[in-house]
Amino acid sequence: MPAPHAPGHTGEANSGPGALWLLLAAGVVTAWFSPLTDADLPLHLRIGDLLRTSDGWPHLEPVSWTRAGAPWYAYSWLPEWLYAQAWALAGAAGLAGLHAVLTGASIVAVWDVARRDAWSVWGTRLFLGLHLVLWTIVQPATRPQLVLAIAVPMAWGAALRLRDGEMLWGAGMALLAAMLAVNSHLLFPLGMAPGLLILAEAKRAPRGALVVFVVATLLGWCATPYLFELPAIFALNFATNALFGAGAAIQEHEPGFRWFTHAPLGMQALTFLMLVLPVLPSSFGQPAGRLRWLTVAWLAGLGLFVLAVRGLLLWWLLAMPLTAAALGSIPLPQRASTMRAVRAAWLFMLAALPLQAWQARMAMSTPGHPLPTPPLPHPEAAALEPVVAWLQCVTAGDVVATAAVGAHATTVFNYGSYLAWRVPSLSWSVDGRTIFPDSVSRAEAEQGRAGSRWHPPYGSAVAVVLPPWHVTGHLLDGDSAFVRVPLSRAGGTPESSTAHLWARRSWMEAVGPKSGRNACGNGA
Repeated sequence: MPAPHAPGHTGEANSGPGALWLLLAAGVVTAWFSPLTDADLPLHLRIGDLLRTSDGWPHLEPVSWTRAGAPWYAYSWLPEWLYAQAWALAGAAGLAGLHAVLTGASIVAVWDVARRDAWSVWGTRLFLGLHLVLWTIVQPATRPQLVLAIAVPMAWGAALRLRDGEMLWGAGMALLAAMLAVNSHLLFPLGMAPGLLILAEAKRAPRGALVVFVVATLLGWCATPYLFELPAIFALNFATNALFGAGAAIQEHEPGFRWFTHAPLGMQALTFLMLVLPVLPSSFGQPAGRLRWLTVAWLAGLGLFVLAVRGLLLWWLLAMPLTAAALGSIPLPQRASTMRAVRAAWLFMLAALPLQAWQARMAMSTPGHPLPTPPLPHPEAAALEPVVAWLQCVTAGDVVATAAVGAHATTVFNYGSYLAWRVPSLSWSVDGRTIFPDSVSRAEAEQGRAGSRWHPPYGSAVAVVLPPWHVTGHLLDGDSAFVRVPLSRAGGTPESSTAHLWARRSWMEAVGPKSGRNACGNGA
């Protein structure tokens, strides 16, 4: 056990297992009720299906025709394989169960850090309460990023054990954390940052503790099928792309400080707290060495946030000790009645999280969704299911296999993830990844604005799926090679909210009767 008065924290011991069970229950139930609306989840399911059915590890682009023959690596194979397995076993319920398990594991990993580092009672409860809000409500991350919310706290726990002389347990945890991270997320090197804590408390840590942490982490990183391709993976995913930077059309890629100017008030308050952590009294109350090295980890997280708002959650993980100390330093009321009210408010927050998740799920079941009911409540499902139904009908069966399977289809970034999963027989021009050539990414950055020189590449496409407002639709309406396909819609669903579909005339002739009005249900 750590010393009762760990540096930078109050002498009040961490709260007992009762609070842990409450936090676990709130987190698991909230994750279970979460509506699985992550826009990238369908693409992760598609890649997971490829991994389940292939004999080896992919090294070439398997999904999009605009990257045909280009290098590609399934570096997030572990969560993607788990997602696909859960879906194959129990559909959406299987995914919800897996999401609940991963969320619970993240809570336990953070709790372990709090116990080992002797966080105060309310520092622990407030940190884990905010942790739940961030990972289940603000960003209900049914994506590989959630595994980092397990692996990075595990790395902090490993560093704390090594600091306290538990060399075997510390090395084992560091090894496991690194193995989880390297097979789940591109930013797995962040798992090395907790080693700074050993430097921060060098006088307390036994000799060689930092070496053990670094070696164990490096060995864990070797446990990936893409070990020798890691440089190529970084080069591919961090290359300059029109979808990044100040003009990013994708919200989560918007630079952090630009997002801060229009973020909700609660998120602005949290971001401000993160910004001022190193200069708060709770930080200056720590030994200088500890503050100096923990600030380095804080700076790494700040850099990620500056690049893109999606880095906020990673910043949260890297600044864990400083944040917990700041929250633990908040003065608590001395009167018993007021203290009971504070505890009641905390319990109310835990109870409200599952309720909010349930309400979000129910909101996805409101009238207006297309028929059939979308298998996942994807943000674009209502717009795309009529298109999916028609394309699945047209591309089904052996009769049209040679004309349909692998044929080129064109769409936009927001539609690509869902379409790549729901209509895998076609090869789509773009999906939820940010590794596409300028011929694709520039059109996405322009977002189909009037006067744009960039349009989605549709010259070789047999089908084109675009939002109703997309200006490229006017070009397709005037192109004699294409015909707009009328689509069935659910009662009450306006045409303006349904994606538009164009099909190449020659392709429709090739698929023959399958594309007819009665056979595939087209006709408004």
